[in-house]
Amino acid sequence: MKKASTELTDSLSQSRKMGLCIKTLDRTVLFQNSLCKQICGDVTGKTCSTGCMDGLALHPEDPVLDEGVRVRTGIQSNGHLIDAVLLNDQEFLTTIFYDKQDLVERKMESVKSLSLTRMEKRVLQLLLEGRSNKEIVDTLCISLSTVRTHLNHIYQKLPPELLALVEIRF
Repeated sequence: MKKASTELTDSLSQSRKMGLCIKTLDRTVLFQNSLCKQICGDVTGKTCSTGCMDGLALHPEDPVLDEGVRVRTGIQSNGHLIDAVLLNDQEFLTTIFYDKQDLVERKMESVKSLSLTRMEKRVLQLLLEGRSNKEIVDTLCISLSTVRTHLNHIYQKLPPELLALVEIRF
């Protein structure tokens, strides 16, 4: 197991798309790979409150302190959009995250030629970022039925080969 852990750390240390951060249970950062340092800043030896930890309270009742796995999607951190998996083995908090900003931009580029309205494009972008319908409502200050209408129009306009790009949630 130790060998697999070392190999994972070594491979993620070199990754340009996957971030790795290892913290103590009180969130003191022990290790960051280069992408993590780029996105969160070099906080080795300090308490982390950015990136995957952003918005999480630091108290014993916080679910991130529960043993196990927690997934967070669509986290905005210093101009980057990340999805993160937080692993708590009651000894360390280990975060592996994916910087998906380029992915969202590529997906938006692939639908550029479609006849989506400006608002449909904005709704699609938020959806690709991992936002829920409620978050889209709050971000765009529109009703849930309007979001659903835009999603329905997007779904109708996407050719079958592009439907896999999005997960339409009604």
